[in-house]
Amino acid sequence: MAPAPDPFYLELGRLVEKHRQSRGMSQESLGKQVSLKRASISNIECGRQRIYLHTIYLLAAALGTRVTSLLPDRSILERDILRTMLAQEPVGVESQDLIFSVLKGEK
Repeated sequence: MAPAPDPFYLELGRLVEKHRQSRGMSQESLGKQVSLKRASISNIECGRQRIYLHTIYLLAAALGTRVTSLLPDRSILERDILRTMLAQEPVGVESQDLIFSVLKGEK
């Protein structure tokens, strides 16, 4: 069984897919513009394929958007990193809820 995709690449892929679909582009046409195969675009969108920094720039140019619009929001990454950490350490549900409340600024 393959390991779960990294939260950063899951969110990056979701953003690439959102921009691609909003422009009515197929995975194949986007791939041609950035010299990648359709399967690579699919893997990027699913968070399975890690990509080079210059590829993010190529994707942004092909999608007619800023690089920053393809980068995951920091709060999403922090939340996912914290969830991963909490999953590795035995912490009760009540403690997890309290930690998330503090991080959200509710406490």
